[in-house]
Amino acid sequence: MRAFAQAERFVSEIESRKLRPAYVFVGDEAFFRKRFRDAILEHLVPSDLRDFSLFEFDLQKTTSPKCSTAPARLH
Repeated sequence: MRAFAQAERFVSEIESRKLRPAYVFVGDEAFFRKRFRDAILEHLVPSDLRDFSLFEFDLQKTTSPKCSTAPARLH
């Protein structure tokens, strides 16, 4: 139950825009990663901008240099 409480606290902080400098999501529970991702998208990324400002990478399929240079290509 502790994991669910931490997840709900994270979602609550995102909803109220109490943001941290960075987030890293790791672990075996895909459910939590999806919950966090959905909360960030819903509350922080306007739906009309998602096609142009959202990059998603699966590090099992994508090299890290490609991931690290993607934001630089926006400028």
